[in-house]
Amino acid sequence: MIKKAVIFDADGTLWDSVDLVAKAFSIKLQDFPETKGIRISQEDLLPLMGKTMDQFAKSLIPQVEGKRGEEILGYCMQFENYYLSEHKVQFYPHLEECLAALKTAEIGRYIVSNCQTGYIDAVLYGEKFSLGKTGDFLDMECYGNNGKKKAENIRILMERNHLHPEDCVYLGDTALDFSSATEAGIAFIHAAYGFGKVEGAERSISDLSELIHVLPFSL
Repeated sequence: MIKKAVIFDADGTLWDSVDLVAKAFSIKLQDFPETKGIRISQEDLLPLMGKTMDQFAKSLIPQVEGKRGEEILGYCMQFENYYLSEHKVQFYPHLEECLAALKTAEIGRYIVSNCQTGYIDAVLYGEKFSLGKTGDFLDMECYGNNGKKKAENIRILMERNHLHPEDCVYLGDTALDFSSATEAGIAFIHAAYGFGKVEGAERSISDLSELIHVLPFSL
């Protein structure tokens, strides 16, 4: 039985999909008269990685107010899922070895993200990494499934998998990841190779190969 676990963030921690997401959004925005002609760049997206859909809408298409902006971004994210399933995302180096080391040590591998429903499945689709009870990642939870903030989804995932906070650690790359882990009552490791900067994190790694050596619990 899995008793200890690493819970991963997605973008900026497991993979970098910014270029593909920018392309997908730019394509889909041409379908709507309010956003026709708008192009999204990697620079537009980087400050938003890890945030929720409503925050994406307010930043990327501020001229489209209220629910309509969220509706258009929802269509963009649906298309994004399809686009990512057809194009290979850039996984960070040594992820395969990292997951193998955790599995050998009988440490659970999970994902909690602020992404939309279907995004994680789309990225993993057709790749060498799997999601499920016998997979590389055993379970996941995301904002798109329930509209809940990351700290709450960390707690939901732990409860569903009978994990105790003292036996879990969250690996993420942003200050929001750090605060969410703290709010959920679990330890945090900063993925310093990712998108964000984090002040005050006690543990940090510059490569996924280091993770197994800095876990806050005994193996």
